[in-house]
Amino acid sequence: MLLITLFVLVTPVSGAWEGMQHTLLSNDTSPAASRPLHIFVLLDKSKARRRWKSMMAQAELHNFLVHPLPYLDQDDFKSKQHLTQQSLNESLLAAQQMDVPDDEVLVFAQDDTVFHDNLRCELKQSLASLPQDWEVFHMCPRDLNLGSNQFLHTEPVPFKLTRTEEYEATQPEANRKHPRYYDVRLMKFILKERKHAFLGGPVSFATKKKFIPHMLKKLEGYMGRRLNDDQLLIRIADKSHFVSREPQLCMTGFDTSFE
Repeated sequence: MLLITLFVLVTPVSGAWEGMQHTLLSNDTSPAASRPLHIFVLLDKSKARRRWKSMMAQAELHNFLVHPLPYLDQDDFKSKQHLTQQSLNESLLAAQQMDVPDDEVLVFAQDDTVFHDNLRCELKQSLASLPQDWEVFHMCPRDLNLGSNQFLHTEPVPFKLTRTEEYEATQPEANRKHPRYYDVRLMKFILKERKHAFLGGPVSFATKKKFIPHMLKKLEGYMGRRLNDDQLLIRIADKSHFVSREPQLCMTGFDTSFE
């Protein structure tokens, strides 16, 4: 599964820099945005320095409290699929131990995620638009345009789906009834029509702490199969799971190899 520091300001990272003074910047001035958004990510400063720098830069911009989890050793697993499964499982278990209210929104992301420039405001609006019984909100559906390899944005990033027509056909009423999200019909379409069905480009989703036990329970039935973390997520999706439609909230910012 499943988040950089040449700055005057100190970026909040749980554990590693605990106790240091820091100033937070946010692109949303609402009271809710003044509180850090907890984000869990496999992140290693020594093994993937550019990704570390990118995530920390975004943490300053969006007021993230980053919870970096150590990379797992691929030699300890039969396949990369098993490694990503365990990474996802450990990320959820770590979040479950957080001393935060059950209704706290938590974000899980891969380390190559590049978030929307106005993430806090857009995420808040998208979550508010969901049905009250939502449990999981996927922020980076597959088939986005390729992201920028630059980890600091100097120009707007084209957060635009490349398969819009296919996706729209799964729910033609979306633009009128729920313009910010796709429902589970999209996930069923991807699973049926794609030989390699992924629900991540990259994996990045929001949920609440109280829903994590349910996710872990559903994942149990798929652990050990030759499926990546995003393939697992699409298989456990039900009517309480939704996908970002407009705007897209993130995209891949790097190639798959470590820098």
